[in-house]
Amino acid sequence: MTKEIKTIIFDYGGVICTTRRSELFANWINQEYGIVKEDVLSQFDVGVWDDYNVGKSSAEECYKVFQDLGIPLSIEELKNKFVSFGNPDPKMKELIQNLKSEGYDLAILSDSIPEFTEVVKYNFPNTFRVEVFSDEVKLRKPDPAIYDLTLERIGNLASECLFIDDKEKNLVYPREIGINVHLFRGIDGLVEDFKRYKC
Repeated sequence: MTKEIKTIIFDYGGVICTTRRSELFANWINQEYGIVKEDVLSQFDVGVWDDYNVGKSSAEECYKVFQDLGIPLSIEELKNKFVSFGNPDPKMKELIQNLKSEGYDLAILSDSIPEFTEVVKYNFPNTFRVEVFSDEVKLRKPDPAIYDLTLERIGNLASECLFIDDKEKNLVYPREIGINVHLFRGIDGLVEDFKRYKC
């Protein structure tokens, strides 16, 4: 890594967990209960899910929207099934562990809900020096405040950081303030881009 880059910041959903949890969950409901996938996915656009990401609504409110589609499972059963689709990609986990063992400073910045924050912390104990989860800080991307908070906690200049996210809208503000960014489209592309920073 060049001298300019000191900290690598990872998103979780769509990067470390390379598959979309909502897609896998919707596919499963379609297969098990015959409910149209798009109808399931549309429930994630209901306001309570946005609020849940910043700690303003409850798990009960969020998972009830799926019960209302006619799914005969309890709130806890729905939550456990959704969480089961949130494990990290083994190759990404290995990459992160290798970076850690090589001495790179790592951080995570992720829109999250409490159950997935727990998954990340369980799978990556003592891995990220800085952890910023939307449900804990009550902010979510692309709000500039969450990036400013992350930089403040990291303690390095924006130009000394590399942020990896799978959504272009989440890279706009970081790019504007001088953070190096990578639009994640797969681990091969990420590894190739790392060569620019000698990771």
